[in-house]
Amino acid sequence: MVQDKKCTCKVYDRLQIPCSHALCAADSLGLPHSSLLSEYYKTSTWAATYKEVINPEDDPDDADLPDSVLSLILHPPNAKRPPGRPREKRIPSRGELRPNRIKKATPNKCGHCHGTGHNRLRCTNPI
Repeated sequence: MVQDKKCTCKVYDRLQIPCSHALCAADSLGLPHSSLLSEYYKTSTWAATYKEVINPEDDPDDADLPDSVLSLILHPPNAKRPPGRPREKRIPSRGELRPNRIKKATPNKCGHCHGTGHNRLRCTNPI
């Protein structure tokens, strides 16, 4: 199935990028991973796309615009930042492994009751 560039998970059919199953199979057969990619993702295809001459647009100052358009004053859009603190970690994409969390050597210790497993803010024990 590796030579046909197909897999039962249908990832290659949709994205034309080999899935993890195909990469493992290619490793076991000794095939390079670049042979599994679609032609769309190869640099030769991208270079051929931009090989032709691209003509720039005319100078925008030379365009004939009506007076109604010239008299408009454009302001930036009213945009507010979302509430809350910004995320500190990015959300991993599908198929990406999350790093293992490092556990603390000592658990939290409460300042009120000196118990472990919670802190002063979450303490439910009477003083």
